[in-house]
Formats: sequence, structure tokens, C-alpha cells
Amino acid sequence: MPTSRASLQANIKMEDFLKHSKVCLKNLTEFNEVHVVLGNEACDLDSMVSSLIYAFSIFKTLSNVPAKQTAVVPVFNIPREDFCLRTEAVFLFKQFHLDHDFFTFIEDIELETLMETKKLKLTLVDHNVLAQAQKYLETAVIEILDHHQDMWPAELKVNKTIELVGSCCTLVAEKLLAVDILDNMMCSLLLGTILLDTINLDPRAGKTTHKDKQIVSRLMERHPVAVDELYAGLSKAKFDVSAISTPDLLRKDYKALPKNSSEALSVSISAVSGLSMQEFFSRAQVQHHIVKFCESSCLDVLVIMFVYFGDGLDEPPSKQLAVCGPNQDASGQIGDYLSTSAELKLKQYSESYENCFVYDQENIKATRKDVFPLVHAFLQNKL
Repeated sequence: MPTSRASLQANIKMEDFLKHSKVCLKNLTEFNEVHVVLGNEACDLDSMVSSLIYAFSIFKTLSNVPAKQTAVVPVFNIPREDFCLRTEAVFLFKQFHLDHDFFTFIEDIELETLMETKKLKLTLVDHNVLAQAQKYLETAVIEILDHHQDMWPAELKVNKTIELVGSCCTLVAEKLLAVDILDNMMCSLLLGTILLDTINLDPRAGKTTHKDKQIVSRLMERHPVAVDELYAGLSKAKFDVSAISTPDLLRKDYKALPKNSSEALSVSISAVSGLSMQEFFSRAQVQHHIVKFCESSCLDVLVIMFVYFGDGLDEPPSKQLAVCGPNQDASGQIGDYLSTSAELKLKQYSESYENCFVYDQENIKATRKDVFPLVHAFLQNKL
């Protein structure tokens, strides 16, 4: 029989919850409901921490109804083998002795079976558009907590909290501060993620809102930490990609655009942190790796967004963008469309690379949150 929630101590810690969720995972047939908290397919630190902490809060606050046992499982939306590529996540979780064996990855849970048995309840964090391969899960979604442009199908009614703040963890923290559920570890995980997402609340980067600053202040009141030291450690871990291969860099922070039909163009966006475009294209066999990556992912077009700190972590980042892929006509059209966007302020890059359309991005405040809906709109309207 599943372990009764009532039998668990009220002061249960994160690691206890994660171990408990892994036990539940082995016995899902014994539960009436399985509540999964799922981040996006890029599965960056924001998605990971949001899913862990929001699932933990659901577990702690869910009413214990003996006749309706519910398992609560946070799921990282990547294969387990890809976790090591999220270097900032590896760094942060290590600080709190959260071993990757505690975590549930996408291959560890049979979501399709749970859908078929009508047991699945799904909360989406850090995204509101399911990956193409996960579209079948839409009818199981009951809640969305996200900081990207709202692209959720209007006909599917769910409980939505969508606000364009700097980090999804800001919205998670706001909800949980209201119910006094955060312990020191949770505060630190949330703080580290918000600081990394907002470039340490630097207004020059344009990723910080008033709410981000307000939530950081409230978290600091509850659990003071050396924020500059925390941010520096996370940034160093994230932007040191010297040991990561080119194929792994392209899949490290990767999101696919949704497709309306099998005939529609397949377009994805990879964010590459820690390298300039020149450094990236100077890598050995980089064009070969791009071709192979597009082939293995069945892509027509790959947009690569570069962010790097040429003048050190204390200065704002620089950004660049490349549009590549086997469909050169579509790549050129998307590049031309993005280059006319006032949101991005793209300028033709001084060098050229084979089969790629390359740009400097003068508006460093624009992120993939801005590029994703632009490309999506173009695909909907133009092709």
C-alpha cells in the first residue's frame, strides 16, 4: 500500500519528499491519481527548481483523502543522460546534497499509460506550450504557472498564472510565500534561480521586473544569503562550456516550435550560453555537427541564440543569432523576418558562415521568450 501522507512528519524535507516520490513511482497502480509537475523540454534550472518546489508544495498542502490516494511527482522533461549538461543545475543541487538519483526524468514515468487510465493530473511550469511529442497530454493539464507569452489553446480551460516576469521561480515563490511553506533550502534554490535568470537583477540586461526584485527581497528576509557569491558560482557553472561537445551544446537548451501538421516546417531554437558566435563557429567540424543535429532532430531550420559575457560577469551580456538548417529558403525567410523585428534589433554580422544567416543582436534585453513567439507567428502566417 502507498505510504499515507498522514504518516509523514509535518516537517518533511525536500530530500524526503523526493525519495517518497520515487517510491510512489514504483507503485503508481496503487494510486487513484498521479499529479505530475512538468517543466519545459529545455529543462533549464528554472524548469527544474520550479517543478521540484511546486510539486513539494502540492504534496505538503494536498488534503489527505484516504479514499483517494494521490501521488505527486516532479518530472524533469529531459532524458537522465542529459542532466550533466545542465552544469548550473548540477552545481546548485550539489550545494544541497540533492543527488540526481533523487530526481524523476521523462523516461522514468509512463505518462501515456497514466493518460489512458485517466489517472494523470498535470501541472505545467515554465511553459504553456507542450512539445509536439507531448501534445496528447493537453487534456490532462489542470494548472499552468509560467512567465512566457500565453500561447495555451483558448478552448482548453485551466487554472493559469502567466506573467512576464524574469523567472518562473518568481511566480512559484510568490505563491508559496503566501502560505508560509518555504524552508531555507527552498529559499536558496529559488533565489539562485531568479538571480541567474535575471543576471543578478541587473537592470541593464532588461530581464528584471519589479516583482522579481520584490520576491528576492522577501526571500532574503526569510533566509539571507550572499547573493553576489551565489550568482557568481551559478554563472561560472553555466557559462563554462569548454568541456561540452558541439552536439551537446545544441541540445543543452533546446526548444521545438509547435507544428500544426506533419507537413509543416520543423523549426527549433537552441540557446548557447558561454560562447560568442565566432567562438562557436571556430569549433572543429561545427558545420558537420549542425547538419547531423538537424538530421537527427528532423529539423528544417535551427535558430541558434548566443549569449556570452565578453567583458566579464559584472557587465551586461552580448547576444547574437544564427539561422541554419537544410531548408535554406525557409532559413533565409525566417532570418529576414527576424531581422526586421523592432524587438530584436538584429544587425548583419561582419563575418559569414556556410549555410547560415548570422546577426548581432543589439537589443540584449530580448530573449528566447521573445524570439519563440516571433518565429511561431511567422510560421503560422507566412509559410
